[in-house]
Amino acid sequence: WLTPEETAALTAGEYELVAVLDTTQSTAANGWKGEAASETVTVRLRDEPEQLTEPEISDKYLLSADFEFLRGDAARADALVEELLAAQPGNIDAWSFKADLLVDAEQYRDALAAIGRAIGAYYEKHSESAGAASLFRKQGAVLAKLAGGDR
Repeated sequence: WLTPEETAALTAGEYELVAVLDTTQSTAANGWKGEAASETVTVRLRDEPEQLTEPEISDKYLLSADFEFLRGDAARADALVEELLAAQPGNIDAWSFKADLLVDAEQYRDALAAIGRAIGAYYEKHSESAGAASLFRKQGAVLAKLAGGDR
């Protein structure tokens, strides 16, 4: 992983990346041991624009929140999502991410409310329901946890 601070230090330009999976030091008795590498990919980095669009701001905050969550800092991830929701209260993806954080914290009733906000925001922007299917699936999964006696 590269931290946001490490990526900020990279200069604009083209970079070639290769991912390597190395399990040669694994202590698992039955696991595969060896090394495998991906194909080389070229990535072009550019400086962040001075003015970000709303979707770019959303992407920036949600990717940062996802990074913080994956490295174990759910509180920082939640703070980033809350900051985004303060600026973009109708952000469907932010409400959905907030629900995921709440499910992870086993706060199912609050997660259900966040999913409800995401669904409401979806219908404020769209007249058809096809795109809301993933939100309804998420809602069903949280309802199942509540029906099972979870918080």
